[in-house]
Amino acid sequence: MIQMLDKIYSWDRSQATHDILDTLDTQWYCIVNFLYFANAMKWRLFESPRHDKDIAYKQSLLDGDYLLPDGIALQMFYGYYRDTRLSNLNGTDFVPYLLDQLSNTSKIPSLSIYLYQCYDPSKGKTAESLQKWVEVLQKMYPTASFPRSDQCLYTARGEEFDREWLTTAVRHDPSEIKVFLHCTGTPYQEMWVQEHRAFFQTHWFLALNAWWLIDYLTGFETRAPDWVVRARVLETFWRITKHPKKNLHKFLSMFGVFRFLFTNKSL
Repeated sequence: MIQMLDKIYSWDRSQATHDILDTLDTQWYCIVNFLYFANAMKWRLFESPRHDKDIAYKQSLLDGDYLLPDGIALQMFYGYYRDTRLSNLNGTDFVPYLLDQLSNTSKIPSLSIYLYQCYDPSKGKTAESLQKWVEVLQKMYPTASFPRSDQCLYTARGEEFDREWLTTAVRHDPSEIKVFLHCTGTPYQEMWVQEHRAFFQTHWFLALNAWWLIDYLTGFETRAPDWVVRARVLETFWRITKHPKKNLHKFLSMFGVFRFLFTNKSL
């Protein structure tokens, strides 16, 4: 558990942006992951792993450059063991903030954004959502270029990724910063980026594994009203009522916290 807690980034979004840019300046590439509490429970990130996939997912998070905390539940869990409050750097809010900083920084003459997402007709998310997402991002970041975007079926995620479309596009991309937004779902996106780390290093990418970002940007998932968010747990129920098939398992996974109630707090 200590190793995982130590990996979680504990500063605010302004400092996170500064540190990520600093990493890009020094090593020319950067891999950013987000940790949602329900996923930590489901994949036993704070416990002994049960399966090879648990081990691979955990290692991909530990090997990434940054692990940003996503959500109130993780804040509470971290605060219990470390007696300090994390900033909530969820991908839905932080990624648009980071991209805004990149697109409006005079020191960065050009920014390109590559997209890779998955779609799932069984949940109402069709293949047309990719073009909708591109259009939304183009409006948000008019100075950025979008050399290439692609997607896969949700049930095909985790299969061998066809990287040729990305390789071809990046060869002709003169941008100072290249962002790869990977939204195919945890833990596949994190493990895949880690497996192909050398590729992102060679081509100087900022890789952002932010699964739920596309759902909010395209309107598939909507934010709860402010009073619901302030009530904390009510936001979870809000999401379940909107998309029960998508969000119920996340809520149930959070009950894994009861496994820690009687453990030694002195970590």
